[in-house]
Amino acid sequence: MTADLIASMRSAYENLNDREQKLVGLLGAVALALLVMLPVLLVLRSMGQLEEENRQLASVLRDLDRSRTHLEAQQARAEASKQRYAQSAPALRQLVATLGEEVGLQVRETTPQPERVSGGFKRRHLRVSLPRVGLRPSIELMAHIDNSAYPVALKRIQIEHFRSGDSYNMQLDVISYEHAADTAESRNR
Repeated sequence: MTADLIASMRSAYENLNDREQKLVGLLGAVALALLVMLPVLLVLRSMGQLEEENRQLASVLRDLDRSRTHLEAQQARAEASKQRYAQSAPALRQLVATLGEEVGLQVRETTPQPERVSGGFKRRHLRVSLPRVGLRPSIELMAHIDNSAYPVALKRIQIEHFRSGDSYNMQLDVISYEHAADTAESRNR
């Protein structure tokens, strides 16, 4: 059957004039060139797509590498925060008095504020009044409170300067935090 098909195609070709035979030959050459070039073009196209994907993956890997340092720093901050909350702060009066002595201030006037539980934390609040103090020791006291190893913070700072010179009336709100679950466990012991 294929032999009959080839024979009929050959006789049809031989029945064509010279111009038609050249056109059929040219058509055959184009078809052959397409058969040879099509796989090459498809391979080149897929290689281009792979190169683009490789560029995108390399970009993503670079972004991940850059964000790794950010994530490690964030994880270190979270761990430091966890360590800070692992130890509960001593009594605020005692802490502020001790830190005040370190910078040369005598803390005499303190007023405890009501305790609150919010967001899983117990918050203790102490209002500290510092009458007629110098600016430098006051700032050092605030820095010591802020840099304390305990979970304490300054919530409010009020500074009044009625006289000339280095004499200020200050009021600081110092707050300590501890996990509410920790306080419930310590009460049950």
